[in-house]
Amino acid sequence: MSNTYDHEAQNPDYAYQKPNEPAWKKHVTSIHTWQRALFMVVFLVIYFLLRFAVAGIALFQLGSLLLMGHVNERLQGFAQSLCTYSYQVASFITFTSDNKPFPFSSWPQD
Repeated sequence: MSNTYDHEAQNPDYAYQKPNEPAWKKHVTSIHTWQRALFMVVFLVIYFLLRFAVAGIALFQLGSLLLMGHVNERLQGFAQSLCTYSYQVASFITFTSDNKPFPFSSWPQD
């Protein structure tokens, strides 16, 4: 897990910077920065939708407990992997991880 966001060494865009150019300009014009921003917008939407999915599962499990006396075990396993996925998305959009979540990596297993 990387806590820094300085990709100067691995980004070829930085090789074309003028010597007297301000530091902020190389970050604003970097293709890597804009790719990251695009992925963040996509994962922010996914994160927003995940909250509704988790709430739906919680309500369904509560209904199952009230009506049948137990929760759905298969749904419980999926809920665990969904919570793990939600954590991975949150880690990516808050810059605590550079690893892109599913579909750019495998779905988390429970």
